[in-house]
Amino acid sequence: MRRRIEVDTYHAFFWRLIKSHGYLVGLPRRLRVLAPPDEAVVLSAIRSQFPAKGLSVEQRTARLSAIDAERMRLAMIEGRVCFDYYARFAGDLLHRSARLGRLVGTMYPYVILDEFQDTNASQWRVVQALGTHSTLAALADPDQRIFDWLGADPERLAQFRAAFNPEVIDLTNSNYRSSGTDIARFGDDILSGEFRQRSYVGVDIATFRAFQAPALTKLVTTVYAARSRMSSSGLSGWSVAVLVPTKKMTRIVSEALSHPPSGLTPVAHVAALDMEAAVLAAEVIAWVIQPGATNSHCQLFIELVCNFYKGKGGGEPTRAALDEARRIEAAHNEYL
Repeated sequence: MRRRIEVDTYHAFFWRLIKSHGYLVGLPRRLRVLAPPDEAVVLSAIRSQFPAKGLSVEQRTARLSAIDAERMRLAMIEGRVCFDYYARFAGDLLHRSARLGRLVGTMYPYVILDEFQDTNASQWRVVQALGTHSTLAALADPDQRIFDWLGADPERLAQFRAAFNPEVIDLTNSNYRSSGTDIARFGDDILSGEFRQRSYVGVDIATFRAFQAPALTKLVTTVYAARSRMSSSGLSGWSVAVLVPTKKMTRIVSEALSHPPSGLTPVAHVAALDMEAAVLAAEVIAWVIQPGATNSHCQLFIELVCNFYKGKGGGEPTRAALDEARRIEAAHNEYL
């Protein structure tokens, strides 16, 4: 039975669909993934034409239109498809080809959609097509919608009810992840900004003086305690997460865990950061450690360094980074 269950992300499912059948909507037969770091580099020339901040409505519209046109050209002409367009092309395929829709419905008669409240308009369009031939189950929590900035719509659950008239099962009071505690209620109260209890079972609040050394020491010792509790619980596959609000705070916390104050033992961890800069820097380093002394080797090194500055800011490159890339290119051309 387990062999008949397939677990996948939206993007992986969409990619397989357009990789096999994308030619039906005009995509080239040979397709490649345009990863976010490479996409940032390719689109940097367009983004550099507009101010980094303070765009007017007209400028923002023109910027988005130019980016959309270039993404479409990359996909339709060069066969390089960015992540944001997977759902768009998958939706086109399923809505235009009834035969393909029936085929997918035969392969996946039952589809469970996790975190459904975070689907954007393009993904919802695919779901609508899937629902024609498959039985859908949407798992969603309207209070946990975190992808508004990517197009998640607060009306998505109402749209699902209107489209499919599903049986609704309310699991608000069911808590299998932290049963016997008030952690879920505490999280709901944080979201609402109204605390309904004076204390919460399973939730402790620790305070510290607002100075860096005591604060970081408290952070590290709190991680020690959490790790000790999980280790002695007898559970397998556990992890401890430290949530922070900004990129700068991520760096500070990561450095504190790697080099804790007061001679404390370092904590092995992985910092979750935007990957564009890391990936592009890795490409530069990988090229440098390869043998080669030809002019072409040097030329590609310069291109990779410029790509780092063009793409390290992702979708919001800074003017300083783009200017640095131009200066490096100009200096290299002058040297040649």
